[in-house]
Amino acid sequence: MKKLLILGSDMGTTYIIQYAKNENIYTIVSDDRTFERSYAKQIADEYWMISTTEIQLLAEKCRKEEISGIICGASDFNTDRLLELSEATCLPCYTNFETWKYSRNKGLFKHICEKVGAPVAQGYYCQDYRNPAEIDKLDIVYPVVVKPVDLSGSRGVSYCYNREELNVAIDKAYRLSVNPELIIERKLNGKEFVAYYAVAEGELSLFAFHTVNNHHGVSGPCDVIDSTATNYLDLFVQDCDSKLRSALKQCGVRDNIVWVQLLLDEDTHFYVIEIGQRFGGDMTVVPFSKVNNFNAVKWSVECAMGKKHTISELPVSQNRFHGPCACAYRIRVNKIGRISGFTETEHMSNNGIQIMYSGVKGDHVFPYRVVATALINADSFKDLCRKIKIVNDEFKVLSGDENLMMKYESFEVFEKESFHN
Repeated sequence: MKKLLILGSDMGTTYIIQYAKNENIYTIVSDDRTFERSYAKQIADEYWMISTTEIQLLAEKCRKEEISGIICGASDFNTDRLLELSEATCLPCYTNFETWKYSRNKGLFKHICEKVGAPVAQGYYCQDYRNPAEIDKLDIVYPVVVKPVDLSGSRGVSYCYNREELNVAIDKAYRLSVNPELIIERKLNGKEFVAYYAVAEGELSLFAFHTVNNHHGVSGPCDVIDSTATNYLDLFVQDCDSKLRSALKQCGVRDNIVWVQLLLDEDTHFYVIEIGQRFGGDMTVVPFSKVNNFNAVKWSVECAMGKKHTISELPVSQNRFHGPCACAYRIRVNKIGRISGFTETEHMSNNGIQIMYSGVKGDHVFPYRVVATALINADSFKDLCRKIKIVNDEFKVLSGDENLMMKYESFEVFEKESFHN
């Protein structure tokens, strides 16, 4: 029997395991997370209590156990480890260090986009961002964004409206990042989107395109719903798609899937933000598979097991919204508490709503933390809103008898942000 080693226990790994087991692939999860805190270890055929940083130990174990393939979920850190383990064992990997560096360094990817003409925000460049004289020469027009090139999750990102704020932002970025390069660029104002491509033989097919919708009335961005229910897809295809494909090819992507974060600015044009060569953290690809008839988990597992997909196997590229849609609805909590359990209903499962858990019983939680994600398929935008309301009414994040769930109920805003006239 073929064996697949999964590095890490993030949310998406459970879907990798479920698919692999259905294909009679023996699954093993390895990291230092306890069995009780790992949904992945609880459903895998086997697990190892070996940290993903222990590359040599993992390599020896892979050889001894005759592992056929290695994979990880939605983790940049574990993708780094995946590459190292692939190099140590000669097991297949969909990317390489040269290509992966564009996912780990926003500046490198931005330079590629500029080279091929893919739209990015105007940048300000110098040799030494700590040197006031060099900053003076940039003739910066405010507001701008300052961000480290090598951090994710908005760490080190600052919005600056004057020189004093810029100085503070530069110091902040250097406290968090060891990379001497920074990104200083025009602050874009608008709506966030993400484009997903399937890749085979270096060719790309757009298999999903979704909005990123935020909770409103909270301090700072608080993303809650990623939804394919949007007619901005046709505008993206016209405005940005071809140049973005050129940039991705320049980066050297050859196999598996790749996603790109975008922002639709108030000037009505799309701008490229960053690239990810792995699953997204909320596993949007799971519900999306029923919309576009493309199973990204299957595709990725096949890559991990050494299959070389051909161009003829690529899905039909999406170019407009057809009506059927899907979303990932992040379940966040609204206050400090300790999780005593979760409540799902049969009505939810009967409506095709899957819950993917990232929190466990006993967790101490704080406001806005994601503890689960509802993966939803729907026949229309109206049907999607109906199913989100079912989750609001019937799913509970319990702390004693209290429900900590932070509900998304801004459906008029949701529609307004998803569709243009």
